[in-house]
Amino acid sequence: MKKYILFFIILLFILCVLPLTAYANSPPPPSHFYVQIDNLPDNAVYADILIKIDAQSDGYTPFNSENGKRYGIAADSEIVGYDHDGYMSLSFHYNGVYSEMNPGNFLYFQMTPASQSIDKMTESLKVALFDKDGNIIQVSPSISTIPPKNQFARELIYDADGTMFEIQFNDFYRGSINFLLSIVVLIFGRMLLSVVIETLIAIPFKIKPLRKIVIVNLITQIALLTFMGFSGLTYMSAIIIGEIFVYLSECAAYMMMFKSVKKSRIIIYTITANTATLILGLILNGVYI
Repeated sequence: MKKYILFFIILLFILCVLPLTAYANSPPPPSHFYVQIDNLPDNAVYADILIKIDAQSDGYTPFNSENGKRYGIAADSEIVGYDHDGYMSLSFHYNGVYSEMNPGNFLYFQMTPASQSIDKMTESLKVALFDKDGNIIQVSPSISTIPPKNQFARELIYDADGTMFEIQFNDFYRGSINFLLSIVVLIFGRMLLSVVIETLIAIPFKIKPLRKIVIVNLITQIALLTFMGFSGLTYMSAIIIGEIFVYLSECAAYMMMFKSVKKSRIIIYTITANTATLILGLILNGVYI
């Protein structure tokens, strides 16, 4: 038994390190749009992108509450209510966008899905600078996002004094066998990592045979990854809904497969094992709790 445990520990270490190393060498997808703001006015706290969007547009939402909560911006604030010449807030009126709007940090906007570049959403955009309560301080002129052939909009550079306003374009990354292999390693590495951890946790709970734990976990992990990849939801929304399904389905499966084990022990094991892998997954994805 000690040899098996040592094998699992070594495998766990490899799966932790290898996917992260592979991922670190890959370029960000087109859905990542970066913004550089120079000469920010003293009373400006946040920066947002204004895009051409209306209530009938794909991806429109009356209010992106996730970004609202993150920055303490109310639905009745000026930036949320801004609607001039068809331009509205990307962060507060587009569903499924993660916004880092604090110019003191690394400014970027991440759309869903990964192929959704900003130029596919709007043919032009503006920059809006606003205070902590959402009161607009400055709105830039518009700038075209239409890229050259086989390129996409990657970064916006805006000088609030008006001396610089341009969009930089990148070529689409065609990928290579090494890049594709790294993505496969990343996905299956994370999946196997969860399976290994939950199988190890089953040992002190004396739930056997372990192969049944492995089979159930493989099925639920594949279902979870498929749901997160194709649901179109933000990462946190998808993980919450997906994990609720995993908790309930695994608990039900174990109760049917391990009828000689007390239900209370199965429930405690399911909560312990899934919470452990959930916390680890959040940390590996840069979400610290």
